Amino acid sequence: MVVKRNNILSLIGNGRYHSCILTTFSFDFYFFEMKIMKWLRSCGVRNVNVFIDGYFYSELMQEATGYEMKLSTGYSLYPVFEKEIFHPKIWLLFGGKEGLLIVGSGNLTNSGNGGNDEIWGAYHFDVTQPQYAPVFSAAWDYISQITNAAKGIINEKTTHWITEYSQWLMELPKVREFQFVNLSNNENIAFLYNTKYSTIWQQINQLIGNEKIIEITAVSPYYDKHGKALEVIRSTFPNAQINVILDDRGLIPSLLPNDNKYTFYDWKKMDVCKDIGEKQLSRLHAKILYFKTQKNIEYCLFGSANITPAGLGISSNPNAEASIFIKSNEEELLNRIGVKLKASGQKKLSQFDINNGTSAEKKIVTNNSFIIKLLSAEINFSTLTLYTSMGFDTPIHVAMYGGDNKLLKKETLNSLHVQQDIKLDIEENKLRYIQIQKADNTFLSNKIMVSNYLSTTKTHPNPKDAELEKLCGQLQNGELQNVLDLLPYAIIDESEKEEGASILNSSKNKINEGEIKKDVNQTKLVDL
Repeated sequence: MVVKRNNILSLIGNGRYHSCILTTFSFDFYFFEMKIMKWLRSCGVRNVNVFIDGYFYSELMQEATGYEMKLSTGYSLYPVFEKEIFHPKIWLLFGGKEGLLIVGSGNLTNSGNGGNDEIWGAYHFDVTQPQYAPVFSAAWDYISQITNAAKGIINEKTTHWITEYSQWLMELPKVREFQFVNLSNNENIAFLYNTKYSTIWQQINQLIGNEKIIEITAVSPYYDKHGKALEVIRSTFPNAQINVILDDRGLIPSLLPNDNKYTFYDWKKMDVCKDIGEKQLSRLHAKILYFKTQKNIEYCLFGSANITPAGLGISSNPNAEASIFIKSNEEELLNRIGVKLKASGQKKLSQFDINNGTSAEKKIVTNNSFIIKLLSAEINFSTLTLYTSMGFDTPIHVAMYGGDNKLLKKETLNSLHVQQDIKLDIEENKLRYIQIQKADNTFLSNKIMVSNYLSTTKTHPNPKDAELEKLCGQLQNGELQNVLDLLPYAIIDESEKEEGASILNSSKNKINEGEIKKDVNQTKLVDL
C-alpha cells in the first residue's frame, strides 16, 4: 500500500469518466461549484450526482440565497434522511472501462478538501487489471442501496444512465458483505458500513476474530463526552495499550471514567498537523482506529466514522457511515500514514480544553425534523412533480418560492400523495424552492430546490451528447473549422417530421446520403 499526501481531484484523469456519485454530510455550494464541478466538467464528467444528509440540506435551505446552482449548473443534489445522520464520504466515478473509488473523511466543503487534516483511500479499477474488482463490487452494492431508493430522475441518472455506459459494473464479482478480500500477499481489505443488522464495530470484531490485540490507537475529531465508545473498545480488548489522539477544537471525552487507562496525545503536537496561515493550525478531521496484534499484524479502519457510539455502531441508532478496514503484514502502518506517537505530544486528559457545545449534527437534526420529508421537486414543462416520504390525508399548502426566496404563491391540495403532480400557472424559470405547509401555515416538510427535468437530461453520459457539447463549445470560442462536424447531429427523428419532410430532406438541405449515414462514433491512502 502506497501512502502519500495528495489532492483527490488530481486523481481524476481527463476523459476517463463520464459519471460520478458523491456522498457527503455537509455541503458548500460555492466551493463545490467553483472548484469541484469545474474540475469534473474539465475532465469530461457530465453526469454528476450528490447525495447529502437530508437534515443538513434542510439547514442550507433555511438560509437559501437564490445563488445555489448558479455558478455551475447541471448537477443533482438529493437529500438522504436516516434515523440519525447520513455521514459517509464516498467518491465513485464511472468510465467506459474503468472506475475510481475514493473513501474517506472529508465533506464536500473547502475545509474537507484542503483545510482539514483528512484521510482518503483511493482504488482504481480497470477491466484489464481487475485487482480491485471485489472492492468496487462491495462499494457499488452499498451505493446501489441508496440510488435505488431515490425518487425522480436522479434514480434514472444513478442507475440506468451509469450501467448503460459502464457495462463492467454488471460483470463485477459477487462478494459477501463485510468480508476481507485479498489484494496482495501483505494486504487484505474490507468495505464496512452500518446497517440495521450489522454495525461497523460488530464487523471489526468478526474480522479480527481471536487475534491478541496489544495496541490500539484512536484518532478522531469527535468523541462522545462520556467516552462510551472508548470504554467498549477497552473492555473488548482489555490487554491492549490504548492511545487516544485528541484535537480539543472538536469534542473530547471529558467525562471519560478510568482515564488513567489511556494515553492521550494532542493532535496539534503531531508532525502531520500543518500551518494553514493567519496563525492557525489545520484541524483534525480524519477518523482512524488502528489495532496491532501480538504477531505484528496490523488492522486499520478509516473513513467517515468518528469514535462515538453512533459512528461505530455501538449504540442502538447508528449513523449511516462507510469505512475501509485494512489488514496488513507490513510494519509501521501508522507511521507511514504520518501519525507518529511521540512522548512530547502526550498530555493528561485534564490538560485539554473542553468544548461544552452540542455537536453540530445534533443541532441540525433537531432544527430540521419535519413530519414529511420532501425528497425531490421536478418541473417537466408545466407540471411540477413532488416526491415525499409519506402522504397526507388532510388539506395542505404547497408554498412556492422564487429566486429571491420570496413567496410566489400557495397551491392548496385536499390531500398529498407520495408522488404528487401539480399543474403550474406561473413561469417555470421563476420557481426555485418548494415547501409543504399545513392549512394553518405551519411547516410540514423541509424546503427543497426545484430541478428542471429537461435541463437535467442534457447531462446524459451518451458519448454523442458529449461530442456535440464539445463542438458547440468550440464554435462559441470561434473555432469555425469544425462547423461541418455538426451536420450529422442535424438529423431529426422520424417522429418530428412535419408534413413528411425533415430538415435534411428539404430542397434547401440536400446532401449525400452516404455522408448522412456516416458513423460519428468513430491504491493508496491520500491527503491525510
